[in-house]
Amino acid sequence: LKDIPCDLILTMAYGQIVPQEVLDHPRIACLNLHGSLLPALRGAAPIQRALDLGLEKTGVTLMEMVDKMDAGRMFDKEEILLGEDENYTSLSLKIASASIALTKRSLLDVLNGVNPGEEQDESLVTFADKILPEDEKLDFGFTRAQFVNRVKAISLTPGAYCYLGNDKLKILAARSGEEGRCGQNGQVIDCKKKLTVQVADGLVEILSVLPAGKKQMDARSFCNGRDLKDVILH
Repeated sequence: LKDIPCDLILTMAYGQIVPQEVLDHPRIACLNLHGSLLPALRGAAPIQRALDLGLEKTGVTLMEMVDKMDAGRMFDKEEILLGEDENYTSLSLKIASASIALTKRSLLDVLNGVNPGEEQDESLVTFADKILPEDEKLDFGFTRAQFVNRVKAISLTPGAYCYLGNDKLKILAARSGEEGRCGQNGQVIDCKKKLTVQVADGLVEILSVLPAGKKQMDARSFCNGRDLKDVILH
């Protein structure tokens, strides 16, 4: 590395603490494009956790890299409003586009010293923990909002899942249904006009699924020829 002249290192979605010798190497700056509006959602999974928390907006921050996770000075931000049908896949594309716009707008000012940056307010820091394999398994004890947000946070990949009998069933899209209790958690309440399932505080409507060994399909197609009423998903 010492033999490679370098003015700038710019990273995005690297996911690891960069060694100090690397941070010290560029002549001008070592910068990062972080997928949240810092100081909110420092950490490994800011895009997923914004959805999981049901936030109304998120974005990208152009920031200084330091030897502490996502803690450096902030130089500029690009906000993104989260749509009702937003998921990890669609939001990742928006984050990528916003990062390009942000870089074009602000990078030269940072490198030329025109933009000195702003320190983060440590009292406002929150963290975006890494998505673990156990987070992908849906909990029918969730509220409607928690259930739908978890589906959004990891769709289309890796995809939130449950089990129908012994078969894994990925649920790729869902929305909140009626409030109230019609059965036990995980019970299929309706499988004719729509596929609804009981969770802690009401019903969720399953919109899109990926059955094991098959292609993605809408819930109505999945229900054709199946009598799923009162079946318990787990």
